[in-house]
Amino acid sequence: MCGICGFNWEDKQIVKNMAAQIKHRGPDQDGYYTDSKVSLGHKRLSIIDLSEKGKQPMSNEDGSVWLVYNGEIYNFAEIKEKLEKKGHKFKSHTDSEVIVHAYEEYGIKCVELFNGMFAFAIWDSKNKKIFLARDRLGIKPLYYYFDKKDNKFIFGSEIKAIVKNPVVKREINFKGLNQFIDYSYTINGETIFKGINELLPGYMLAYNSNSLEVNRYWEVRTNVQYKNEEFFVKKLRAILKEAVKKQLVADVPLGASLSGGIDSSAVVAFMSQIADQPVKTFTMGFNDPSDELKYARMVADFCKTEHHEIMVEFKEITEHFPKIVWHAESPFGRPSMFSGYFLSRGINKNKVIIDLSGSGGDEVFAGYNRYEPYLPIAKNEGLTNLEKSKKIVSNYFPDKEKGMFFNEDALKAADSSLLPEKTFLPYLERVDKREQVNAALEFELVTELQGIQLIRDDRMSMAHAHEVRVPLLDHEVVEFGMTIPSSFKWNGNNKKYIFQKAMKGMLPDEIVNRVKIPFGMPLLRYFQEDFIDVAGSIVSNSTFLPKYAKKERIIERIRKIKEKKETNDNALRQVLFLTALEVSGKLFFEKKQLSEKDFAISNFL
Repeated sequence: MCGICGFNWEDKQIVKNMAAQIKHRGPDQDGYYTDSKVSLGHKRLSIIDLSEKGKQPMSNEDGSVWLVYNGEIYNFAEIKEKLEKKGHKFKSHTDSEVIVHAYEEYGIKCVELFNGMFAFAIWDSKNKKIFLARDRLGIKPLYYYFDKKDNKFIFGSEIKAIVKNPVVKREINFKGLNQFIDYSYTINGETIFKGINELLPGYMLAYNSNSLEVNRYWEVRTNVQYKNEEFFVKKLRAILKEAVKKQLVADVPLGASLSGGIDSSAVVAFMSQIADQPVKTFTMGFNDPSDELKYARMVADFCKTEHHEIMVEFKEITEHFPKIVWHAESPFGRPSMFSGYFLSRGINKNKVIIDLSGSGGDEVFAGYNRYEPYLPIAKNEGLTNLEKSKKIVSNYFPDKEKGMFFNEDALKAADSSLLPEKTFLPYLERVDKREQVNAALEFELVTELQGIQLIRDDRMSMAHAHEVRVPLLDHEVVEFGMTIPSSFKWNGNNKKYIFQKAMKGMLPDEIVNRVKIPFGMPLLRYFQEDFIDVAGSIVSNSTFLPKYAKKERIIERIRKIKEKKETNDNALRQVLFLTALEVSGKLFFEKKQLSEKDFAISNFL
């Protein structure tokens, strides 16, 4: 895993400064390439071929193609073999070099060959073109800035690298802020930074002579096959095992995060079948009754893993809060961001560089209660309440509360074309009425998954130079998953029914049949014991929030939480989001230069 950045003019110092902002992504090597038309920067976390031969930027033999790349191509060996038969010569054993030669041979269609997680940029000097591509599900991040008037094109793995370029003005994007308020994530490529866009999953981009062309090369679609249960159970088990096997390729130590839920437990079960030595597994807790330690131990014992438990104190979360916001690059209200950060820190301390995770299982196989409204009330009938269900999008601020907390300046950029009714309903309308659960899953795979979960997985792991792999989001697993009928995903009272059937006998029954528990932390206890006074102080002394939010209303909400008059989960998430918004504003919009001392929580109180 790595960090990449670059732009369409020559300036080695600027590209070095940009790369320095994402040095946490790649502490092992750095490299730069510049000419009159391009500057490329790279920070490397060595995973495959640890030698100097894997250093980037990497070129072909004649130097006409240059690559900077972040990710893993799991089928690189097969692609390399085919390219060698076509006469391509390789100097390393890296997957990076396979991308270079695949582009030489197939052009932009090379992305269709890759199985993996990736974000890369290629400078094609013959065609004077910068070509960017991002993996199908958005596991690896990629952002860009384009000013057509001044002909400035800039890209980076993280936004903090792009805003380090002096060309970019640091201004808030009201449309992006509104999307956070409406959805708790941004959609359609928006970010909270004006002028900076996300290259969406399954898309590629070409910059050439002051022209930008963005095209989709892959999309997830419901494609149901009505076959018997046994067919899906057998094939699912086989395709999951193959996905895990592909993702075990590495030249550094790897392990698995293990919550004790069926998703991460399934990954560990397949790893244990394949590996020739005990799998290293990691779980975390907060010394709270809600901790899942006993379930993780149950799986570890069953699969005979080398198990580790990572315990976190609330005061540590608060101390690291500004740094977590900085890595997240956006305000958040989900406590799973904390869990991801400290889990990765603990795994890294155990000298394990790669972690296989169970992320994505719920979105592919229907693991959340929120999919219930999409169940048909009877065969061939519609939804129980279409008007209600089409608006079920995860957010912190219901319509009636937006005006309570945000001022007119913040809400004036609301774009009615982006409301849930306009974005979600088409997914429902284009499928058979029996498949509306699959339609809901398709919507979340396109939006919520990469908007929240994969950002968490990537940013919180890379904060510690730690790579997370997600075999349940192998695109072949996802494509097969969308052929499974909704009735085999949510069957009676059983969510993830077909997944449970596939794992029967491979895990203890108690794990297979467990009720879904979100990856997170005891948020109410954290507020009451540590965070509420900190949040109150940050909001009371805020300088960024008052421009967009009603400070007195937030302080009132904080007071009610402190007095235990307001304890519902969404109220806590609202305060967490608004506190993170203030910290984001200070770090990204008010401060032009940052040093380690700027991340001290005392600076915000």
